[in-house]
Amino acid sequence: MSSMEIQNPPEEYQLFLKEVNFSLKFTQFRKSLSLCFLALYLYLLFSSKYTASPLIVLINYLAIYTSFSGLIAYKFFEIPKLLLDVGKTGDASSFFHLSSVWRQKVLENTLKRKNIFPLPENLSEMKSEEIISLLALKDRLNWIRIGWIYLGKYVLTVGIACSYLFYIYWKTGFSRDG
Repeated sequence: MSSMEIQNPPEEYQLFLKEVNFSLKFTQFRKSLSLCFLALYLYLLFSSKYTASPLIVLINYLAIYTSFSGLIAYKFFEIPKLLLDVGKTGDASSFFHLSSVWRQKVLENTLKRKNIFPLPENLSEMKSEEIISLLALKDRLNWIRIGWIYLGKYVLTVGIACSYLFYIYWKTGFSRDG
């Protein structure tokens, strides 16, 4: 492989890298949101006025719900779309349009993230049937669809809960007197 090919990865590989980077940023955002809910929960819990407040329970549930969302997010991003396409279209997949070096990088990255060791020696020459078998693509639920449905329900639930919290704060300032 020439140095020119290494400097200019193909579009499919760039899309793979964007997906991996988005996954990492999304995970950081989800963890930050969960920690914000946790911080608010702890603040209300340890301030003497709010120990019996239902707001504490709501914020605790939001923190737990956001943390649980990590399981769905993990399954959503577990296998990149480039490899999921192999399960659908086989050898006609855009994955096989990549050169052997880029195919090896994609497979190596994915298998390491899934903790599949030892890595097969012939990653760049793997056929679609071998990839489907190794990643169990035929037995896999449609986590992309499940993830989008879950995201819609999550945004709706958290939006309503946060709106309620802001309304209560606007009306009472979280004081139990008024």
